[in-house]
Amino acid sequence: MGSNDRLLDDAIFSVPTVLSNGINRVIYTLKWQISSNKFKFKLESKASKVSMNVDLLYPDPVEEQRKHKLKRLVQGPNSYFLEIKCAGCQDIVVVYSHANTPVFCPGCTSQISIPTGGKCAFTSQVERYRQK
Repeated sequence: MGSNDRLLDDAIFSVPTVLSNGINRVIYTLKWQISSNKFKFKLESKASKVSMNVDLLYPDPVEEQRKHKLKRLVQGPNSYFLEIKCAGCQDIVVVYSHANTPVFCPGCTSQISIPTGGKCAFTSQVERYRQK
């Protein structure tokens, strides 16, 4: 027996392998032992759960509103319809929040909303009510 054979006598080798599916993580370890020219193999596994920082079932409403309209848990538009009451003639007009043309009151022909490229800017003398 040479000196190299004595170094390998009673030696333990192990190879860890990690498998993950996003939620569960399993660590498999293959161990083998060399003693007296015999090999012993042993497979150990240890499972652990990976915790998430975000609750996917009940998301925070404030964070959901900040997300893009297509990236929310339930997709929905950012636009809505408003009921606008004209200050001059007290007529009620239904206006789309992202209208791209100016809206005028049918009773007194005063301008109610000004298009801005996104949401409309409303004149200061109107009262706004969000339609349900």
